[in-house]
Amino acid sequence: MVIARQDDFSAKARPRQLRRFGQFAVDLFGYPYDKDEIAKIAARIAAGYLLFTKDDRKILRPDREYICSEYVWECY
Repeated sequence: MVIARQDDFSAKARPRQLRRFGQFAVDLFGYPYDKDEIAKIAARIAAGYLLFTKDDRKILRPDREYICSEYVWECY
């Protein structure tokens, strides 16, 4: 993963954190990358600028479908 290639990753990573990181990443294998999730991400960003109802925001909440950047974010 790209995260592990950062210069200071090994200096900051601890064995327990690495196990947790790796286990979480493996646990998520098989979860779909979802094209609709991209639209939800864009809508969540826009929600900071527009007026959404509480129900609209519920629909836009993150779920267990990921695009690459979200997957990495959750692992990290």
